[in-house]
Amino acid sequence: MASDLRPAPAQPLTNPYGTPSTTIAATQPYFRQLLSMVHRRDVLVKNGYVVRPLSEADIDDKKRCRKCNLRCSNNKNKYKPNERDGKKTPKKPIPGPYPPLYEEFSKPILKCRYHTGRVDRMYWTCCRAYAPAPGCTWAPEHLSRTYARGALMTRHQYHYTPAFSRDTATAVSSSGAARPQFAVAIDCEMGTAYDGESELIRVTLVDYFTSEILLDSLVYPQVPMQHYNTKWSGVSRQQMNDARDKGKCITGGPAAVREAVWRWVGPNTVVVGHAVQNDLAALRWIHPLVVDSFVLATADRAEREKREQEEKKKREEEDREKNHGEQWDEAEDGGEEECNDGDLISFDGLGLEPVDNTDNTENTDNTENTENTENAEKPSAAKARGRRKPGGLSLKALTAEMFDRQIQKAKQGHDSLEDALAARDIVHWFVTQNMAEAQARIPDGSTFITTGFLTR
Repeated sequence: MASDLRPAPAQPLTNPYGTPSTTIAATQPYFRQLLSMVHRRDVLVKNGYVVRPLSEADIDDKKRCRKCNLRCSNNKNKYKPNERDGKKTPKKPIPGPYPPLYEEFSKPILKCRYHTGRVDRMYWTCCRAYAPAPGCTWAPEHLSRTYARGALMTRHQYHYTPAFSRDTATAVSSSGAARPQFAVAIDCEMGTAYDGESELIRVTLVDYFTSEILLDSLVYPQVPMQHYNTKWSGVSRQQMNDARDKGKCITGGPAAVREAVWRWVGPNTVVVGHAVQNDLAALRWIHPLVVDSFVLATADRAEREKREQEEKKKREEEDREKNHGEQWDEAEDGGEEECNDGDLISFDGLGLEPVDNTDNTENTDNTENTENTENAEKPSAAKARGRRKPGGLSLKALTAEMFDRQIQKAKQGHDSLEDALAARDIVHWFVTQNMAEAQARIPDGSTFITTGFLTR
């Protein structure tokens, strides 16, 4: 497939954000630690990664409805009936001299919801609803689009990272020998195609250790675009057309982009990013070595919350035992004093039950106060449960929390270069933390096994 790639620059591209963090030394211990953080296959599957090529059934499930653009799969995007659907409900009796007859009916299940008009100045011509509004017309079944033979397979099939080829590689070391990078950080931007599919429109690849920009280019889509998601992608239709006219974008779709990426990435290259499953999906790419900053941050936060809960529970148990012991001591002291206060009146033989002369006013007041206190505490407890925890797991939130650095603040949308560098810094932080913990456990550093992998 023909592609139009920019020639590899003789000098590294200038990083507009400067050096996001100090250059990372590619030492044996560091890379060993980075390799140990590569996610297992089951973790990748749990987080939505595709780990094997799609089957014919999977490819067939990619068919979309020509009316509503949802998938026509039997298991996805179908109308979900509620508890009343399909139940027979009697109508009013038919008037007449005969006994009342009841007509029974069942509610039809409508699966497809779509618009019959087109969007004109952000409003549908069929119902005058705003463009994002759901369809105004229903149909009982989806109507699949017509696809050319092999079109779905070409567009949706995933591909493994190939063995690194010195013949086609453009990455050249100081000695002149072609080589893949040890680790790279990646980020992609996507738009929405005419049929609702996500379409790759920009790709950025940087060297993990030096932050050198290896690839940063717009990707001209092979299919008509519904919109470019400019608010999030930072790419407009005008920018894409200008890049195409000037020959400053990659053409040929995801296949051409994969070839460009694989010039720097081999099967042993560690790929770093934030929610990398989205980037790999846009490239239709399966890679064995992935370190995802989102997965790391999620696991770290879960561990911290678990530890905080355990410490809180331990403190509560200690306080409860302490209070119980104090109450027991007070009860014993009070019992001795009660026995020594005056003489007790005996009711034996009188057939009378002893009367409690204690004034109930205090108890009543205390009971009411307790109930009021509990009722007063309930709203605050409910409010506390509904309150959102500080911080988030988005790339923007993590970067602000961990480095006090603001990203994705420009009104023109995200920048894939900025995002790739941010993900790289988050992973670097976790690597250094794990190395410090390991070093604390074994001061001589023997935790790390020497390997010749980094020999240049």
